[in-house]
Amino acid sequence: MENKIINAIAKALSSEFGSKYTVYAEKVKQGAKKPCFFISPESVCEIPFPMGRYFRENIFSVSYYPEGENNNREYGSVLERLYRCLEYISLPDGLTRGSHMSCTADGELLKFTVHYDMFVYKSKEPVSKMERLHYNQK
Repeated sequence: MENKIINAIAKALSSEFGSKYTVYAEKVKQGAKKPCFFISPESVCEIPFPMGRYFRENIFSVSYYPEGENNNREYGSVLERLYRCLEYISLPDGLTRGSHMSCTADGELLKFTVHYDMFVYKSKEPVSKMERLHYNQK
């Protein structure tokens, strides 16, 4: 599921920001083309619920590296667009809404964090049913 969310985030970023901005889903040690975005999963937590359901908290970070340095105004405009384009992402099962969106910035990067929480269903192996029950009553 995490790879599907990463792909959906990348698609949303590409459609919002266009080809001028590069979107990376994997770490690039050298030669990243700026301005760019890096998508990475922060944490995944799963809580069991009845009937084969699990509540999964998926926390992702999107880091933005500008072309130059000290781009506070650019951070502001990019941040507004991130809130808009990552509020809803399109997964194969339908739209998913982001929540708990937050941002931190320093001189080198803007780090945007978003949660995509959802219920997932895990198929269990079929349980064989009892065929006959014989009992004696007195």
